[in-house]
Amino acid sequence: MDQILLDQEHDPTDPTLQQMEFDKASEIEEVTNVLTTMAKEKSRVSDALHGERNSAYFHSTIKMQQARAQITEIKNREGTFLTQQDHIKGFIVQEYQEKYKHQPVEMDEAMMNLIPNLVTVEDNVTLSAMPTKDKVRDVVFAMDANSAPGPDGFQGIFYHTF
Repeated sequence: MDQILLDQEHDPTDPTLQQMEFDKASEIEEVTNVLTTMAKEKSRVSDALHGERNSAYFHSTIKMQQARAQITEIKNREGTFLTQQDHIKGFIVQEYQEKYKHQPVEMDEAMMNLIPNLVTVEDNVTLSAMPTKDKVRDVVFAMDANSAPGPDGFQGIFYHTF
């Protein structure tokens, strides 16, 4: 842009230079709009301020959110405050590994005997049996063809057809 403006000082009536200046200004405006939109989205601010492009405002909002989301100090089990990021990270990783490590479970048979058996052996065999092709076909064709799509995104008519 600077070079175009310098060239225009030598020949201000040149239409090619005027068009190049206009194109470059439009390009700069488009890039600025994209950067402002990105800053607005990152800052999670829905209302834009009037006036300038607000980029400084949005950038400061983003920095404040990042500062709030960062753990700057944490107290360990001994009561010491950790302030260095490497120490905080190591402490958190260690705590979660300790919390979620495998622990053997002891089954108390006396407690298990307190749970009533509501499903008989015959019922369990029936419920655990693999359904036959005819049973699956009957259930599929009993579906409404215009039913709402399931988790797979297909309506009943898909299964009726294929």
